[in-house]
Amino acid sequence: MPRQPRNEFPGAFFHVMSRGDHKQPVFFDSTHYLKFIEFLSLTIEKYNWICHSYCLMNNHYHILIETPEPNLGLGMHQLNAGYANWFNTFNDKSGHVFQGRYKSVLVQENTHLLELSRYIILNPVEAGVVEKPEDWVWSSCRAMYGMSPSPHWLTTKWLLGCFGQSGQSEYKRFVALRQEGDRSEPDRGLTPH
Repeated sequence: MPRQPRNEFPGAFFHVMSRGDHKQPVFFDSTHYLKFIEFLSLTIEKYNWICHSYCLMNNHYHILIETPEPNLGLGMHQLNAGYANWFNTFNDKSGHVFQGRYKSVLVQENTHLLELSRYIILNPVEAGVVEKPEDWVWSSCRAMYGMSPSPHWLTTKWLLGCFGQSGQSEYKRFVALRQEGDRSEPDRGLTPH
């Protein structure tokens, strides 16, 4: 059975995920994380994507991107294939690095974008890797909280703008509510992996 084509159109928002083959690590140390970030930066620039949030875990990653042009598939091929080629060469390995195709979920509601950004930066907390999301340096959290400069390819303005003039402090409070167990807002079936 042929694969379903991706639903791509100008201005679409996507939650994109990819996991290591057989759930194996794709990031062993800072060298791996930094190289992936380099590939992500190049992909964002080449395809004019807007990255609103991201988190790199040891065996998978999440990104929340907006595609002004319908080019998600092209960009994801460059990102995953480029990193996989580097990974195999650097680690003297061969074969698949990522498990199948990347997964992408079209995000159609602004409220879901906020929930999703929170879910993404809480991933290392939910996985038990850190106690606070700002302790994980391989995500957009520290930039969103104003604790470190935002990389040139990460856009924080839209998400923080949803919280008015005190965007950073209100966004931090928004994240803390979920971290403290407030489940009054639905997470729409998102589960960390």
